[in-house]
Amino acid sequence: MCVSLPCLPRLLVVSDPSSRRAPSGLFWWVATIATLIVVDDLTYGPISWLLVKLFGQAVIVLVFVIYFVAQLYLVNQGIRDSPTRLAGALLDRLQLSRRSSQVADRETHIHEHVTGVALACVFSLLIGGILPPLLLWRRGWSRTAVQRVAVATSAIYASEFAMLHGWIPSQIF
Repeated sequence: MCVSLPCLPRLLVVSDPSSRRAPSGLFWWVATIATLIVVDDLTYGPISWLLVKLFGQAVIVLVFVIYFVAQLYLVNQGIRDSPTRLAGALLDRLQLSRRSSQVADRETHIHEHVTGVALACVFSLLIGGILPPLLLWRRGWSRTAVQRVAVATSAIYASEFAMLHGWIPSQIF
């Protein structure tokens, strides 16, 4: 089991021997990362870009706050027995079944490595601030522990999102 940052490159090894071929394996890892980016960034990124364009750099703080609070809300809804209808729809959207089994296998492989606080924080840069705490919840972590991890992962991902879709576009446009 991978418990430290230096062993993260082992994530590239997938149990399917046919996927270990470098060109094919590399292609499917790129496809997996691209899929994860498309799910979120191409949906909400343009909204952030538009807000920054219309209202200036001060909106970057607003983007961070909205993303941070929304992620905490969804994690708290995700650990309830019955989330609200809106939260349920958004949570289902985050866990779409992938058309490509290669992408789905690699995404599952990433999810399997979210085993503690440090790795949840690291992977929140890639899979967002909601899924890592929910993955820990599915592994039997307590509600309080999951909520604490969610604060960290939500802050990390909201910062990344605000920078990528707020600060960087404000420097370009």
